Amino acid sequence: MTDTAAPEINGGQTEGQTTLPANMQVLAQFIRDFSFENPRAPQSLRMDVRPEVDMGVEMNAKGRPDGLFEVDLKLSV
Repeated sequence: MTDTAAPEINGGQTEGQTTLPANMQVLAQFIRDFSFENPRAPQSLRMDVRPEVDMGVEMNAKGRPDGLFEVDLKLSV
């Protein structure tokens, strides 16, 4: 018998342990606004200039009853 602990690998797990994937289920999906606007069409589609694309991602999460979470994901391109 030895008094030494098993070597830790992968952030605190000991050799031989496996990590189970997180259990997640989408209960509902709601899209409030989904639109594409091209104010200068069709002229803007004929230009030889490469467009500049900006992208923004915003996420908020709230705890709900019974261990559920509401995730608000806002994408703007």
